[in-house]
Amino acid sequence: MATRRTAIILDRSVNGRFLAGVVAGLAALGFAAWALGGGRAGWLQTWMVIFSSLIISALPFVALGAVAASIVAVFVPMSAIERIGRLPRPLQLPVAAVAGVGFPICECGSVPLARRLMLRGVPPGAAITFMLAAPVVNPVVMASTFVAYRGRGSTLLMVGGRVMLGASIAMAVGWVLGRKMPEELLRESGEPERAPVDFGRPESRWGRFFGHVVGDFTFMAKYLIAGAVVAAVVQTFLPQRIVQG
Repeated sequence: MATRRTAIILDRSVNGRFLAGVVAGLAALGFAAWALGGGRAGWLQTWMVIFSSLIISALPFVALGAVAASIVAVFVPMSAIERIGRLPRPLQLPVAAVAGVGFPICECGSVPLARRLMLRGVPPGAAITFMLAAPVVNPVVMASTFVAYRGRGSTLLMVGGRVMLGASIAMAVGWVLGRKMPEELLRESGEPERAPVDFGRPESRWGRFFGHVVGDFTFMAKYLIAGAVVAAVVQTFLPQRIVQG
């Protein structure tokens, strides 16, 4: 137990140092852009604006996914998780795809939630299907698609087609990858199941909940930042005519 708790503390320390390094790096870039002026560092200012906008727009969804994943980890009973595993495999995938309707999250939020479901014992195929389907079949996306195509004569076709195609692709990928073991699909984060902190009394469920939120959020934030860096570089330096075809 002590070794496991030490690993969790070390993992959080690494995440904290990483995020602190990112903040320090952004501060240094901001100072450089200010010192050089817009004429000589226009590309740097453009990169920072794009990077910041990507982070600001995506972080709320990562936080929402971390909260949902923590609810699954702490408050959802194992009996509910086990029911999914007892379903025949051909039924697991449609059920997982339909479950995405109840989670208005994007892919930034579905990843930590699917990861937590897999850690709790949900079959990999069902977890992957949910991860891919939820950002497409949830009510927010369906409503936005309806608004975008309203009045064009193909509204229902676009909404229904997007939902059906997205769910079908999610189930196909879930069927293929569902043959793998969870250990082959999950990257070790150092906190698969958070150990209670021993202060002479059991840790409360809310304490475990907030601990999971912090752990899942920082784990996903690293990949979000890396993706935003790459996307900002592409949008800053790659000519738009190449991107737009």
